[in-house]
Amino acid sequence: MGFVALAQRARMSGRKSGALFFWLLREKKTQFITHATEEEAGRMIKEHLYGKQIRERQAQQWGSGGNGQQNTQAQSTEYTKDEQFVIACMRVAKKHRIADPFKLAREDGWTRDQWNTVLTSYEAKQFEQLQRSRGGENTDE
Repeated sequence: MGFVALAQRARMSGRKSGALFFWLLREKKTQFITHATEEEAGRMIKEHLYGKQIRERQAQQWGSGGNGQQNTQAQSTEYTKDEQFVIACMRVAKKHRIADPFKLAREDGWTRDQWNTVLTSYEAKQFEQLQRSRGGENTDE
């Protein structure tokens, strides 16, 4: 986490952040890591590993994170382990510019039918969350 905290500290400086980061690493200046940069580095690592939904749930759990409507939405969107796996595959595929995220799931033993089923479930939850955030407008019931 020290590496990411030093990178965050350099980014926060504003000017010549790359040079500052190189100097902080080369000289092992970990005493320049503040509590705020350490917390931000931890947040960034968790968000990278687990996605934003974990961050939203933590904010709801600790009572922060904006108004109550956002907290209700974060609480109501719970993903299964399979859906979380699909989300992770899509993020990694996007990051590494892989056209079909299923290729990553296939390496873990998934079938195309299993992928499509879980992907459809995930997309349905995303659509429901979008409808809730818009206040249910344009619903034909």
